Amino acid sequence: MAGPRRGVRVPCGRGRAVWGSARRSRRRRAGSSRASLHASQTTRPPLGIVSIPAPGPPEALPRPVLRLALAGAAPGRLSRFHQGGEISGRLALMRLSVILPTYNEAKNILRLVSEIKTHVIAPWTYEILAVDDNSPDGTYAAVQSAARDDTSLKAILRESDHGLAKSIRAGLEAATGDYPLVMDTDFTHRPDEIPFMLHVVRGADLVSGSRFCPGGVMDDTGHYVASFVYNLFIRLIIRTQVQDNLGGFWVGRADAIRKLPFVALALKRK
Repeated sequence: MAGPRRGVRVPCGRGRAVWGSARRSRRRRAGSSRASLHASQTTRPPLGIVSIPAPGPPEALPRPVLRLALAGAAPGRLSRFHQGGEISGRLALMRLSVILPTYNEAKNILRLVSEIKTHVIAPWTYEILAVDDNSPDGTYAAVQSAARDDTSLKAILRESDHGLAKSIRAGLEAATGDYPLVMDTDFTHRPDEIPFMLHVVRGADLVSGSRFCPGGVMDDTGHYVASFVYNLFIRLIIRTQVQDNLGGFWVGRADAIRKLPFVALALKRK
């Protein structure tokens, strides 16, 4: 099987892959088959070369993980992996909180929950929080009914003050896990990409999917242009090379995420 695609230099010691500096990362970018992954350090903004744990030999990885691992990731200016790539004991009984903001997803939600469970494997434990904006199609009732026989599933109903960002905030407030993961519920974000995100986040504070890296998908041209311009503006303002700040598919360390200024302020206001 072919080695890593363009974007990886040479392994820097056993078990690690090295990525270019912030100035050179644009040339060295590589993407997944659908949503390319950036691993971002959200609390310390260093420059220069950073490293990530290698995903292991190809034969040891599940197929979707292998596909994404070979595609790689692209740390930006606000990006840094923990140096050395070895994090002893950090995954012992790590708990994942999957936050699913829903509105009129009664046809999708239980199938999505089932697929998520398929792809979250040991040593991870998990809880799944469906945060519903009072959907008229019975999404909340469907999740609530399923939750009676499933202790890992929780339905949260928001009867007023609706909105995607507010649903995510409600999910963060209710989450008990070490790592919250947020994704859409209409299968635009693929559950089979979760394993690689969980692998990468072992050495990072945040992993985010991108629609703008090679392999990313966005069907509406107008939406693509507007999102691209907005993300370019955000990258210039906060000096980050994370390509997609609006993708809505990310996982990170709870303690790091809650320390972010905007997140901390939103949770405090609540």
